[in-house]
Amino acid sequence: MGLFVKVGTTPELEALEAGKLVEAPGQRIAIFNLGGKYWAIEDTCPHRGGPLSEGMLAEDEVICPWHGSRFNLNRFGPHTAGTTEREEFSRAHRRN
Repeated sequence: MGLFVKVGTTPELEALEAGKLVEAPGQRIAIFNLGGKYWAIEDTCPHRGGPLSEGMLAEDEVICPWHGSRFNLNRFGPHTAGTTEREEFSRAHRRN
């Protein structure tokens, strides 16, 4: 059975202007609010290990703060954290 981890209140998530880091046992997860829908993705960039929760949002993409690589959130789908597998995460990546 999955582990429930509170990531914040609705007002806190609605106020997000960038990402928010949430730590769960063995995982670092970046939470984003994109137009009132929430995305949860693995926080670590698969290329250089940058913290995606510190990246900027540009429309529907998260930009890695370390090297500018872009990740399209719409490829993951809202309300999912299905990016814990590095291979799946990398497939959803779109390079500059």
